[in-house]
Amino acid sequence: MTSSEAVVAAAQSGRIEWLEKLLDEFDCDVSEAAVSAAAANGQIEALKLLLPEVDGDYDGEVADAVAVAAGNGHLGVVQFLLPEVDDGESRNDAAWEVLEEAAARGHYDIVEFAAQQARETMDNEDTARSAGERCDALARAISGGYFDVVRLLLSQQHFHWNIDEAMEQAGAIGDLRMIELMNQLFPNYVNTAVQP
Repeated sequence: MTSSEAVVAAAQSGRIEWLEKLLDEFDCDVSEAAVSAAAANGQIEALKLLLPEVDGDYDGEVADAVAVAAGNGHLGVVQFLLPEVDDGESRNDAAWEVLEEAAARGHYDIVEFAAQQARETMDNEDTARSAGERCDALARAISGGYFDVVRLLLSQQHFHWNIDEAMEQAGAIGDLRMIELMNQLFPNYVNTAVQP
């Protein structure tokens, strides 16, 4: 096993003493694989050691890692990593990706956090774009049957989801509960193709 492979293994398993030793004794690059492995497995302490050693596209590597953590349901890692993305536009993009990954797997707390982060980092250009143009979070939550996540996403009025698309998706999978929720939240919206 090379020193770089050992760093990935130590980061993934959260073996902090081993990771510290590897970083101190060897001049090995901290790869995106090591950062992603730590994030995927909820290893915050390993991330604290790795991030100062990242070479290359710091924001890109952190953004990729936070999306992996979101998909795996590691709220603590998401809360730690997302603010680490320095560039405002990159942080906003990362927040939308986190929102999408978490919604696809029904991770309500992460969706809630990511929605807040996306809202806080929006600029004028972003407010002109609908959430449906930014990501597939709503569609993925509907497909997964994550009712509470769908309700949370639809309550984010400033995101301007594509309701027609959402209604059609709920109808296509035959989820009457989702259709009823959307009818309740949008009583004036009429989509004659999809009714409960």
